[in-house]
Amino acid sequence: MRETISYSLVSADMLERVGVDTDDASALRIANPMSSEFTHLRTSLRASVLSTLSANRRVSQTEGIRIYEIGSVYLPKDEARDRELPDEREMLVGVLCGPRFPTSWNTPQGDMGFYDGKGVLESLFAELRAEVRYEAHSSDPILRRGRTAQILYGNAPIGVIGEVSNPALQRFDIDGAAAMFEIDLEALRAALPEETRQHTPANPYPEAYRDLALIVDAEVTSARIQTIIERHRMVARSIPFDIYAGEGVPEGKRSLAYRIVFQSPRGTLTSEQVDGYQSNILQQLSRELGVELREGS
Repeated sequence: MRETISYSLVSADMLERVGVDTDDASALRIANPMSSEFTHLRTSLRASVLSTLSANRRVSQTEGIRIYEIGSVYLPKDEARDRELPDEREMLVGVLCGPRFPTSWNTPQGDMGFYDGKGVLESLFAELRAEVRYEAHSSDPILRRGRTAQILYGNAPIGVIGEVSNPALQRFDIDGAAAMFEIDLEALRAALPEETRQHTPANPYPEAYRDLALIVDAEVTSARIQTIIERHRMVARSIPFDIYAGEGVPEGKRSLAYRIVFQSPRGTLTSEQVDGYQSNILQQLSRELGVELREGS
């Protein structure tokens, strides 16, 4: 994902587009603004990130856009903390829009959505060793009902993820679906335990990819499959990108597709080596879960 930076001052119109009532006391108006575009301290990064997405989307609709911003938002002063100034909090907001992979004859096509955003967060939380859970959430002003989840660490809410609603997309003149996540970094830091961590050097050797479509029992979770895949010593990560049930798939089963990323710390992998690793993974999946490779995969 690419990082963006925007001004802390925004217009009333920008705030209203993401559901902020600028007549409410929670909207922090500047006493003597320099222009109509910088009248309020932002109470959310959402408007800034969606505005950036809109500008980039107008330039190209054939490539996926993945952007995020880390910055301060400003909320009405917290009386309990005896502060005169607004409460400044550091937030993270990310948005994904457009094709999942570059257009090519040998890559699956489809636009990014909720699970692509969730995949980004799962990678982030894995690096932080933070076990979070997701609960259905229906009260967000710009995210779709039924496609939105609150993120909790323990019992502490630390953020939200969902697909941007059509009215919100229209207000920012964005064509196509978009997924958004928002993390309160201060709440996350407060919830995480302190620990000392060791880091390994970046791997200098290139990655190799294989896309597999698997036929599995309907009750088998994607998490169990990924656990077995990523147990292989040459697998850097696995990415689920498709789910299907219907014609061509036996009753009681479904097709799950994954992109498997192979990488060796000792050298560049050959096609023959990767084929062997793929065969080992398929054998293990078959033994443990009865998984079969879908025809044509």
